[in-house]
Amino acid sequence: MGGKVLELASDRLRAEGRMEGREEGRAEGRAEGRMEGRSEGCAEVYSRFIIKGMISYEEASLESGLSIETLKKAVEASLSSK
Repeated sequence: MGGKVLELASDRLRAEGRMEGREEGRAEGRAEGRMEGRSEGCAEVYSRFIIKGMISYEEASLESGLSIETLKKAVEASLSSK
């Protein structure tokens, strides 16, 4: 028959939207991963200060932007790894 397959505009737009969504999702995932890595490192540093009595949970939370719960978990993890 030799006819061409026509691509509908709606199909093309849908495919473009999916590609854009995937790209945005990947970018967000990478950003979240970087932030998670930073907060883990930050929590580890502040947990050392808390353990040494150099800073309180409240002060560490204000300075780091991490929740007190996150800092408590970091302190517990640090103490249990020793």
